[in-house]
Formats: sequence, C-alpha cells, structure tokens
Amino acid sequence: MLRDEPTLNPGLFRLPDDPVADMILIPGFRAARRVQGAFGWFNAGWIDRLAPGLAEYLNRAEAEPITFTVAPVFYADARAAVERGLEISEYDAAEAIAQVFVRGRTEANALGRHALDCLAWMIAARRLHLRVAVPTSASNYHPKVWLFDDGAHQVAARGSGNATTRGVAEGVEHMDVDVSWKPECRERVSKAVAMVDDWAHGRSFGLKCVCEIPQALADDIIQTAPSSPPQPNDYRRAENGVHRRSKKLAGPEQRLVIPKNLEWETGAYSHQGEAVKHWKQAQPAERGVVEMATGAGKTIAALICATRAQNRRGGQALLLVISAPSVPLISQWCEVGPKIRTGC
Repeated sequence: MLRDEPTLNPGLFRLPDDPVADMILIPGFRAARRVQGAFGWFNAGWIDRLAPGLAEYLNRAEAEPITFTVAPVFYADARAAVERGLEISEYDAAEAIAQVFVRGRTEANALGRHALDCLAWMIAARRLHLRVAVPTSASNYHPKVWLFDDGAHQVAARGSGNATTRGVAEGVEHMDVDVSWKPECRERVSKAVAMVDDWAHGRSFGLKCVCEIPQALADDIIQTAPSSPPQPNDYRRAENGVHRRSKKLAGPEQRLVIPKNLEWETGAYSHQGEAVKHWKQAQPAERGVVEMATGAGKTIAALICATRAQNRRGGQALLLVISAPSVPLISQWCEVGPKIRTGC
C-alpha cells in the first residue's frame, strides 16, 4: 500500500538536492497497482533510474499497464525502441532481453543496464501504453505529472521533471507531491487525477487530438528530437543563412517593428510591459526567464525584447535564435513573427 511507504509524504522537493527518485517515485512504483503520467519529454532514462521500483511493479500480476500521454517529440533512440516494440512479439522481445529476467522475474539491475531494450519489451508486452497528445498550432503540450494508485490511495507528483534521466534525478528541477490520505491534499490529488485523464482523452482547448502510438507513427505525427545541443558552428551557419536570406528576400532594410496598435504596456497585457522592463533592468542586462500562462503573450513579449535590443544596436546586425521543443510551437512563432517584423 502506498500509505505504508515511509518516505511517501507531501511536500515541495527540489532536484537533485532531494532524492525524489528514491523518496517518491521508486516507492510509488513499488506500492502502486496503477501508474499514469503526462510528459512533454520522454525517453528510456526513467527506466534506468527507477528500476528498483519499476521491477517490482512489473512483477506483480495485478499491476495494470503503465499509461503515459506524451508530446509528439521523441529522442531518436527512444523512438527506435518504441517502433521495435510494436513490430516484434512479446516472446521475441523477452528473448532479446533474457538477461533482464532472473527465474522468470524482472531484475532491477539488468532493467537499468538495458533500458532501451526494456522499453521495447514493455511496449511489445503491453506493459507500457503510450498515447501521443497533439497540441493545436497556438499551444504546446508540456506537462510533467506522475500518478500512483494502489486502489485505495493515490499519490500525485508534478513539477518540472519529465520522464527522463535528468527529469527524475539529475536536472535542477522541482516536484510538488500530494497524497490522498492527508485531508489537506485530497482535493489537489483529485484534480491531478482528473487533469491527467482529460489530457489522455484530448479534453483540453490546447489539444487538437490524442493518438495511440501506432497511429502517431504511421501518420508521421511524431518528430525526432536532436540527440545533442547545437554547437557554435551551427549558430554561425544559421547567422550566415539568415543574412543570405534577408538580402535575397527582403533587403537589408527589413527590421523588427512593434505595431503601433499593440497594447502591451497598459491594460489587459500590461504584464508584458512589466516583463520587458525587468528584462532590460536585469543584471546582466537583457537576460531573463519569462513565466506566463498559455495565451498570456510570451511570444509577443519575447519579440518586443528582441525589437528593443535591435534598436539599441543602431543598425548593426542582430541574430535572433528561436528554439522550441515542438513543431506546433515553432508554427506559433511563424504566425506571430511577421506581425512584429512588418509592424502590422
């Protein structure tokens, strides 16, 4: 039972200072009969780090398939493992990772050593059920929620950590935990359960649809994330490409211009003006992280900052790099960007 795990207590935890994997997620797998999740990023790293609890979960006959609803962006190795799991039988998958099993039981150490093979086996054996959430062009799917249920009690853990190695152990992240057996937590747990269920079935204004993994792969909905971050030469090539395209398409006079009718310093969107002001006054100047709800205007605020930085440079070249985790979010930038560029 989840309630019997001594470290499963509510609170706000920070990673990697607090061992959330050992205190919350591994005990959650160890005691739960059902595990659900919603994540913006997904790979096999969580299998490695959470192997001690995951092995116990997979060995229990009453444990239901793990159900995750994830964003339509996979790392290349995780995508290959998922595709392999869909193509082969459960028997063949088990044969491929026979070293993971000891006397017919899943063994934790081997589970961690062969995380990608185990991901393929979990898909083939239907022990892991993946759904893909497709956001609208104006939205983005980026939750990080773990839910554990033993039939009587639930644990909800959510914050900034995805179902990745960094998300559960190594990154500078935070996780807020509630447990249903504490009266002060029950309402929040219920809301978390409803939220994950809504996302799993596409019940959100920000979601276009939710697809089962075979359909998402067949329809080429899933994008493949780069395996490594950009290097300095990549930025230089991007800058050269921007200069060549700007001369060819628009001429050197094309600049970012804030539309005259854009209300961003007063009224309903005055928070954009506050963000720009704090960005300018930061030390060092013109740096910062903007946190706003969906639809509050992060894209507009960022482009206003870019325009002001451009104007301060007095006509010198400005390289603006926009990085986003999904194609729909990039599409949003493409829709808003020309309005700032032309001042319309």
